[in-house]
Amino acid sequence: LANVIDGNCSGITAGGLAHVTAGGFSGISIGGLANASDGNCSGITAGGLANVSDGNFSGIAIGGLANVIDGNCSGITAGGLANVTDGDFSGISIGGLANVSDGNCSGITIGGLVNHSSKSLSGISFSGLLTSAEESISGISLSGGSIQSEGNIRGISIGIIAGGSVDFENDIEIKFQGIKAANARWLTIHGLAIDIENHLEGCAISGIYTTSKEIKGINVSGIFTRAQNLYGISTSSVNYYDNLQVGLSVGIFNYAEKLSGVQIGLLNIAKNNPGWARYLPILNIHID
Repeated sequence: LANVIDGNCSGITAGGLAHVTAGGFSGISIGGLANASDGNCSGITAGGLANVSDGNFSGIAIGGLANVIDGNCSGITAGGLANVTDGDFSGISIGGLANVSDGNCSGITIGGLVNHSSKSLSGISFSGLLTSAEESISGISLSGGSIQSEGNIRGISIGIIAGGSVDFENDIEIKFQGIKAANARWLTIHGLAIDIENHLEGCAISGIYTTSKEIKGINVSGIFTRAQNLYGISTSSVNYYDNLQVGLSVGIFNYAEKLSGVQIGLLNIAKNNPGWARYLPILNIHID
């Protein structure tokens, strides 16, 4: 039925139902239902339902339902439903539904629905619905839904359709959201929307709209782009810049409070041009 050790354990253990260690464990542990360690754990653990460690874990953990680590985790974790780490995680994490880390997360994370870090997420991330971090995301992030960070996103970020939205204080809820962050750099692509609070740099492509305080580089949006400032090239059905456009905008309707460049579209508005040139079809130019 079970192996129960009141201290530390090292070696190979196999329990029909469970393996329980009151101290630390190192070696290979197989539990029909679960492996539980009250201290640090290293080696290979396989539990029909779960692997639970109350300390740090390093090695390979395979849980039919979940792997739950109360400390830091490094290695490979595979959970039928989820992998949950209360500290930092580094390595490869595969969760049928989710990978959740309360600390920093680095390496390769694959979540059927969600990859979430309460701090920073770095490396390669694949999620079916949502990839999110409360501090920053860096590396390659691919999501069938949304990619979100309260801090910065840097690297290659690609989302497809509307995904989940994270209320960092409470829970995960499902609503319309694309790529959202304070700042984003390099390559940012979403099938629906890109919503960056401050600075969007590099190449940005969105199916419906892009918004940011400042855009630097190349922006392509299907319907609408709005920012305070543009430095570069933007193509969208509507390009609207509340303050300054430096560069080229191409669309049906182009608006810039201050233009230093070229507008190409059916209607082009440059408020800093002389009266006769503020509203022009086809082409509008202002060069400082």
